[in-house]
Amino acid sequence: MSENETIATEARNATKTATDRRSRGRARGNVQSVAPRHIDVSKLDAFGFRLGTKKAMAAAMYAKKPGATLSEVKKAVGTPQFNVLTEMDKRGFVIERTPVSGPTGKKVLRFHVVGVRR
Repeated sequence: MSENETIATEARNATKTATDRRSRGRARGNVQSVAPRHIDVSKLDAFGFRLGTKKAMAAAMYAKKPGATLSEVKKAVGTPQFNVLTEMDKRGFVIERTPVSGPTGKKVLRFHVVGVRR
């Protein structure tokens, strides 16, 4: 089975599951089919986020050499974007957490994306 056939099969199975979930409590004839999502890889950054989004900007800040604290990301992006770290961790990126002194002397964590888990 080729890669495209495998992807198509997975998409059909996902669509079937989604349709089954939505059909609960409804008459079976009224179920609408769901088209599989096609992701344009050319519009994604190295971390899998869409280019130009707040998540992509936050991921780039965490990936730079010293990393970034949540407050630095919040100042640059407008929101802390902590979920970006969770998503990157789930996608297999290694995130280094280093305690540093913040501007008020309070301990804060500096997050830095080190690499990819093997």
